[in-house]
Amino acid sequence: MKKKAYHRPSGYALFLPRWYPNPQDEQLGVFVRKHALAVSGFIDVVVVFPCPLSGEAFQKMNTVRHDHLTETMVFYRAFRSVPFSILNGLRYMRALYLGLRHTFRIHGKPAVIHAHVLLRPVLAAWMLSRLYRIPFLITEHWTGFVHGGFRERPLLYRLISRWAYSRADALTVVSEGLKQSMIRAGFRNPRFLIVPNVVEKKAFSLPEASQGDVPLVLTVADMNDANKNISGAIMAMARLHEKHPGLEYHVIGGGKDEIKLRKLAATFDQDGRWIIFHGRKDNDYVLHFLQRAAFLLTNSRVETFSVVTAEALALGKPVVATRCGGPEDFVGPDNGILIDPDRPEQLDDALERMLLTFRHYDPARVSACIPEKFGLEAVAAAFRDLYQKITRQQHSHV
Repeated sequence: MKKKAYHRPSGYALFLPRWYPNPQDEQLGVFVRKHALAVSGFIDVVVVFPCPLSGEAFQKMNTVRHDHLTETMVFYRAFRSVPFSILNGLRYMRALYLGLRHTFRIHGKPAVIHAHVLLRPVLAAWMLSRLYRIPFLITEHWTGFVHGGFRERPLLYRLISRWAYSRADALTVVSEGLKQSMIRAGFRNPRFLIVPNVVEKKAFSLPEASQGDVPLVLTVADMNDANKNISGAIMAMARLHEKHPGLEYHVIGGGKDEIKLRKLAATFDQDGRWIIFHGRKDNDYVLHFLQRAAFLLTNSRVETFSVVTAEALALGKPVVATRCGGPEDFVGPDNGILIDPDRPEQLDDALERMLLTFRHYDPARVSACIPEKFGLEAVAAAFRDLYQKITRQQHSHV
């Protein structure tokens, strides 16, 4: 049966993210950029991101265009101290206003507004939707719904969040675990769907087998030890290294606990010969380094998806991962080992088994489910259908 020709719609989708890769943190919200790239496959996308930079000039704007994706960042000076949080909020709103004014002047009114992560972008999306009669949707990624961070927010914040999310024309999340956590937190929307994160197609070129005499174990994570439990991974790798002194453990990422974690690693490897920190790196660096790894270790206490775990599988690399809210949706016996969080004995056993068997995994079987579920085309198709539904709904109400 012949497929219907697809006609690229006029107008554009306005993305308003809470997180987005930027000069200060190239890993922040990289999954949002991948959603933007997926959506740009069927409609032009303009991202407006107010970006806080400590010590920078008060206001500075930069716009970059990549084919059908335009990124506008408005940098503003931000303070880290809590007493300045109100001032930071006002500067954020001013930066957002300037970015939106520039975007509307250049591109006109958007066809749809797509907010990512509560709460400022969501409220801005709702106000623009009411003002210009434009449909808006929300995509949520935040782990705070899973580990209890949302419950710790003030009551008014929680009430406004639930109200705003119920007003969206659609609400999407990246995993079933996140959806159930949000439902338990009181979030409701008539069109509440799962649209997963994107695993890049360029990662699908598979190696014939894992190569190299020195097994390289890799962890990629923000240095937030409360969520990612990198300290537990370091101690487990130290125990494994006593039995297998030839291995190397590499950690890619940065964040608030980086100094503490480097000090912990130095107690086991003072010269940094086998525990190697790379710092923050962009996604291309991660994908290239994954090709050298024997396997990936994801030791998180909580995830809403874990893009890097799926990327490792897409490269044919097996994984050791925790049942933390995301990896259990796509990790199984053919591509890795799942363990419970905060169970050192399970972690030790899984690492020992993986170190002895990682060469036996068939890369084709490891990656089998990834393109169909998480490829750029699959995610683009899901958002295209959703955009068409909410824009038709909006037109029927006019």
